[in-house]
Amino acid sequence: MIHHGVDTELFNHSIPREVARRKIGLPLNAKVVLWNDRISPKKDLETFIESMEHVLSEMKGSIHIY
Repeated sequence: MIHHGVDTELFNHSIPREVARRKIGLPLNAKVVLWNDRISPKKDLETFIESMEHVLSEMKGSIHIY
C-alpha cells in the first residue's frame, strides 16, 4: 500500500457549501472558476487567461479565483 504524503485526517474539515461560501465572501449562487496550479511555461497560463475572458463573459455572475 502506498500512503499519502500528507495526513488527510488533519486537513479533512468538511463544512457545508453555504457556510464555506459565506466564510470567504462568495455569493451562494455564483459560479466559481478556479486556477489551482503552479505558474510555469509548461502550464500555458496565457491560454488559460485568454479562455477565461470568454468563459467569464458568457457566465454572468461568475467569479474567477487564482
